[in-house]
Amino acid sequence: MDYDQFYGERGGFKAASREWLVENTDLARGSGSLLDAGCGNGEWSMLLAEWYHVTGIDLSSEGIAKAREARDASGFTHEQLNFRCGDVLDVSGEIWDVIFCRAPSFLNLPCEHPALRANFERLLQYCPGGRLIYIKYSARPYERWVQSNYFAGFDTDPETAPDSRWYYNDPEKLVELIGQITPRSVRHQVRGNYILIEVGD
Repeated sequence: MDYDQFYGERGGFKAASREWLVENTDLARGSGSLLDAGCGNGEWSMLLAEWYHVTGIDLSSEGIAKAREARDASGFTHEQLNFRCGDVLDVSGEIWDVIFCRAPSFLNLPCEHPALRANFERLLQYCPGGRLIYIKYSARPYERWVQSNYFAGFDTDPETAPDSRWYYNDPEKLVELIGQITPRSVRHQVRGNYILIEVGD
């Protein structure tokens, strides 16, 4: 999947909602440092910067360029809201109070896939004393690949671009998988069309 093309032509998912964050999470009552892992064009980062010092990281240079443009137009400083282009799974030596991931493609895998476990393990290293919050748009029935309407008109061949489809894991299985990785508490809830999974103490 060519995310540079997607962000360049579509501008992003346009799904971020401050109201949703306030009504369905306690993030609005938090503070400290936050990593938006797989931030895309930074639409969720922009909202979260109201309460946190946010670092958004994404592989898409086009997405990061749009995120920086939006940040510069918003009045947020670089200290409040910083965007970097790169692989969030290759970050080393940095720790955040909160890791926020809204269905990034590197977590778009069945629970049985070894890369999913490895990617969660990596993320959990970034917040040893903090929280990891994973928010995934959900569909019923769980445990199936589906074509994403967001990527209509882009390279959506399942063989050449598997991340152009979405895999909907059963929330209980995701909680079980993460619980195998960390001794910390893992809980989940389904809110509307979203699964929220939180790791913390």
